[in-house]
Amino acid sequence: HWQTTDMWMLRADILVRLHRSEEACALVSALVKAHPRVVIPRDLLTTAQACRDQPMITLLTRLARTGVGVPTADLALLAAQDCMKNGNPKQAEELLRRSLLHFPHAHAPRVWGALGRLLLTQGRHQEAEAALKKAVSLDDTRADCHADLGSLYLQEGRSVEAETALRRALSLDRGLARAQGDLGAVLFQKGDLAGSERALGQALLLDPNMSQVHSNLGAIHARRGDLAAAEKSFRRAVELVPDYAVGWGNLAHILKLQGRQ
Repeated sequence: HWQTTDMWMLRADILVRLHRSEEACALVSALVKAHPRVVIPRDLLTTAQACRDQPMITLLTRLARTGVGVPTADLALLAAQDCMKNGNPKQAEELLRRSLLHFPHAHAPRVWGALGRLLLTQGRHQEAEAALKKAVSLDDTRADCHADLGSLYLQEGRSVEAETALRRALSLDRGLARAQGDLGAVLFQKGDLAGSERALGQALLLDPNMSQVHSNLGAIHARRGDLAAAEKSFRRAVELVPDYAVGWGNLAHILKLQGRQ
């Protein structure tokens, strides 16, 4: 009586709930083999995650990565993260775009945001800005997307737009450590050392392991002439990221100012 793909997927969901993972995985594998364009439902992934059914989660992620079945937003995001971990950003991008093509409205802000973040890491700023703006146009409460826009604008030297985006992000979520750090960098560029120090300090309270924030804090100390404090911050930056070239350059400059060649 299980005559539709939706009903077969529902049966797989039930099998997962009954902890019959092997049968569920076999059923899904057979189904997508017979119907390569079948929609892999969000509920099946949600159930597998709730039941900690790792074989099913792995199967669904692999199917999405290999282009079998149409991934809903949750599955596309999970599979895209898996692709990024395995050093395959091109496949991650294809997954996200395929999800948006088939499901332009369901959870689209999350997918647009993930796509924008991916493009930003690749230095494709114009495309990233368009994707992130699309995300916030659909859901203006996406703090992470506002923060990513702020980071993009900061990298491009668009300080006014950066500050606006970062303050919007932090108005939605004060716990975004990276946004606090980026705001501190923007305020430093404006010459607001006190405001910058507050933002950088808040960032480090949230995440004490951000090397660039330690380096930026060192720059504030150096600007004020506190070379000992600057040295301490720069040393912490390179301890966290040993190949941080900017941090090593800043540390060398501070040591030179102290006559320590």
